[in-house]
Amino acid sequence: MKSSGVAPHVYRTEAPSAGRLLGFAATGSKEVYGYFSSRGDSGLYYLLFDEAANAVRWLPVQGTIGAYTKAGAITGLWGSDDNALLVSRAEDRAGIIALHWASPIK
Repeated sequence: MKSSGVAPHVYRTEAPSAGRLLGFAATGSKEVYGYFSSRGDSGLYYLLFDEAANAVRWLPVQGTIGAYTKAGAITGLWGSDDNALLVSRAEDRAGIIALHWASPIK
């Protein structure tokens, strides 16, 4: 596949042990986030690019990982809006489908 006349760059990666990828968003060039979930735990991860090794790794975003019932844990990633991610959080007083515009700190 070619995009704008330039061949895409392909990176190798493995999913974190946190389970399946259920949400994906980019907020800029090489600013990529994923929402992973498995057996009652979930959270937000970001891709760390290693250009020398031609690889990327999923790393957890601090404060977003945990049980679905842990206050603040991310329970859904719905996309991005410019530099912000649209997320749902556990134990949200606004409800389980409330959306938040968040700028994660790696």
